[in-house]
Amino acid sequence: MRKYLAVFSVIVLMLTLVLGGCGKKDQALQGTEARQTQQTEATQNQTQNTEPADKFVAPEGYVSVVQVTINPTVNLYLDGEEKILAVEYVNEDAKACYAKMESQLVGAKLDDGVKTVIKAAAEDGYLKENQKVTVDVVQTKAEDKKLDLLTNVQETANTFMAEQNITAEVAFTDTVQKEIDDKIAAEQAAAQKELEDKLAAEKEAKNPKKHLKTGVEYGILKPGEDEVLLTGVFITFDANGGYAYGMAPYLNDEFGEGEYVIYNNKKYYLAGGGGGSGTYTMTDEKIIMAGAYDMELTMTAEGELVVAKADSTSDFFAVGDKLTKQ
Repeated sequence: MRKYLAVFSVIVLMLTLVLGGCGKKDQALQGTEARQTQQTEATQNQTQNTEPADKFVAPEGYVSVVQVTINPTVNLYLDGEEKILAVEYVNEDAKACYAKMESQLVGAKLDDGVKTVIKAAAEDGYLKENQKVTVDVVQTKAEDKKLDLLTNVQETANTFMAEQNITAEVAFTDTVQKEIDDKIAAEQAAAQKELEDKLAAEKEAKNPKKHLKTGVEYGILKPGEDEVLLTGVFITFDANGGYAYGMAPYLNDEFGEGEYVIYNNKKYYLAGGGGGSGTYTMTDEKIIMAGAYDMELTMTAEGELVVAKADSTSDFFAVGDKLTKQ
């Protein structure tokens, strides 16, 4: 009996040691796992809160982003005055080529910045002979100025490359080129319409059917060679297709009296006269006279009548003479 009790005691002791050891081992494992979890969370938090040192941050207040692509591709962030606020290196070649001159780019006007970019690319061997330099506006808050900005850059850059003996040229993407072509076509169409409207308005203003005044004298005064004699012809059109004219000589006579006209600040007194009549017809462009005077007149926008075809039977009128309303 004592022998069995001793054996039982040994078994109980062994179980106590084993179970106690397992409990401590479980506690140790749990502590290790907890520490590993804390370390993992800390690492994750640190990763989430730390940005790469060279990550680009767009500047505040930029208006447009101009992208220049040779092989290096660079984005130039501009303000409203086309001054470069920041430079973004789109690829590693751009960083290798332009990072050393970033201080020259930031603060420069766009035209000067593009020149700097082109010159650096040429010096570093990126810009090859007959290569195209592509320029595009990839972002803008001033869409109405986009195409003007690009065409100005193209002109400036091409002039600069010619001066530097760089055999390359600035080109646009197909989309931008189409926008430019469409804008040019629209501007040409608008200019053509403006011209046509102007010509139509001028033609309308010179239409004698609409602007010839009936019952009003249209006259012209012509001096003789010594300016002592002044001859006047005055034509009045009626509404029924007829006209009457009067021809009157005037003399520069200091003792004259009666009806007179002022010509070159001198008084000319009426010294007689005669007249006649005839008929006329009109088109939208001219007056065709027959009878006493056989000639054609056009009208100015100011309402003057101009001799377009002179009377072959009279030497008084000449092509270009103007008859004004009296």
